[in-house]
Amino acid sequence: MKRWIFVLPILFVCSACGPVTQGSIQTSETRNTATSGPMRDLFGTQLKTSSGSSVSSSLLTGKVVGIYFSAHWCGPCRQFTPVLVDTYKRLKAQGKPFEIVFVSSDNSEADMYKYMKEAGMPWYAVPWKGSVANNLKSKYAVRGIPTLIVVDQDGETISTSARSQVASQRERVWNTWVR
Repeated sequence: MKRWIFVLPILFVCSACGPVTQGSIQTSETRNTATSGPMRDLFGTQLKTSSGSSVSSSLLTGKVVGIYFSAHWCGPCRQFTPVLVDTYKRLKAQGKPFEIVFVSSDNSEADMYKYMKEAGMPWYAVPWKGSVANNLKSKYAVRGIPTLIVVDQDGETISTSARSQVASQRERVWNTWVR
């Protein structure tokens, strides 16, 4: 078993609103290959629904996953989210093995759930402001929101510019991501 500890400075900026958060993150990660997999390694063991219920991250196994970094207070996020919700629903209706995981930069956990409900986000979220969220922001060098990263079923990055791809291609984006 290996243990890594990092201390990283962070600054996230909304493309229209300015800084999201500034500070440092201390994370510790332990990997046990007998109980880990690519989705569990990325998202931990539990995800949240818009009602606050917990579900297993194993629901992501074998799927292409969009990691959506956003917040209710961010104007560009609120403009893009309906486009993403529509694209997600169309891809699911076509039977595509696709999920989205929301990583919130909202000011509170209550704001995160309110945003998920108001925007009609039918997907899961990582726990608010937890180490999983911080690790994902760091791993993908997220500096502004909204940001959409897409990974394959092995957790390998397919696209770091998925926001612009979804905005221009809508559900046709699947053919860009999966060939």
